[in-house]
Amino acid sequence: MSPTAIRRRVGYRLRELRGKAGMTTIEAAAVIGSSDAKISRLERGLTPVRPGDVQLLLDRYGGTDHAERDLLVRLAGDSGRRGWWQAYELPEWFNLYIGLESAASSICNFETLLIPGLLQTADYTRALVRQAHPTATAERVERMVDARLKRQDRLSGNDPLKLRAVVGEAALHCTVGTPDVMRAQFTHLARMSESPNIELRLVPFSSLAYAPHGRPVVILDFPEPGDPGLVYFDHLGKGVYVEDEAHIAIHRQAFELLVGGALTTEDSARHFADRG
Repeated sequence: MSPTAIRRRVGYRLRELRGKAGMTTIEAAAVIGSSDAKISRLERGLTPVRPGDVQLLLDRYGGTDHAERDLLVRLAGDSGRRGWWQAYELPEWFNLYIGLESAASSICNFETLLIPGLLQTADYTRALVRQAHPTATAERVERMVDARLKRQDRLSGNDPLKLRAVVGEAALHCTVGTPDVMRAQFTHLARMSESPNIELRLVPFSSLAYAPHGRPVVILDFPEPGDPGLVYFDHLGKGVYVEDEAHIAIHRQAFELLVGGALTTEDSARHFADRG
């Protein structure tokens, strides 16, 4: 289990117990001599959890047996471990996203101009990084490529990530690298669409949902029962998160409208294959 997954599991349970105890975040913060902002970040899995803080909060909240209490305290001790992605020296705001991605059980991703990162080939990523960061050293470019390929490990294995990826037609016409790079990327998309855990669709310009809802977005869901998930998007070189349940629901509805206006998975796969 990744450190971010641990943080979310512990944080979500603490939030649930606080709610059952009828306490506010301000009251919980007083228990550990902290701020309500820290309690909020702790409950959302955005910061490591100290075992001592967990013990104090559990003492105040109640509602757990010895086995669950011991488990939560033990997990808190592992919540500060470094994730594999931190070795790649990526921007800190993006480290947070990769940690959340590594903890997710399913992801919905709509992209307008680019192929989703989890479905990019190495050459496509390499060309994209070079175009976006023309002064980056060759070593830096390769580290960024390696990090993206490592992220794609979640799509395979014993418990693969479920990915629903919707690609806007514009992404087919935005050249990244050479024509050969683009053709190989389309062939890769056609092949990946055969994976049982991947739903890949193309939204044509003619879709009535494209104009009003066509903004890049990632919706992450997590394995804990009742976890509302969260919405992520990039904005001006930083990650923005939406965690209000009402606003998450709006983004989910917009994503489903895009799916409804997209080609079928079979037609999408044929379209990608024809361009490969």
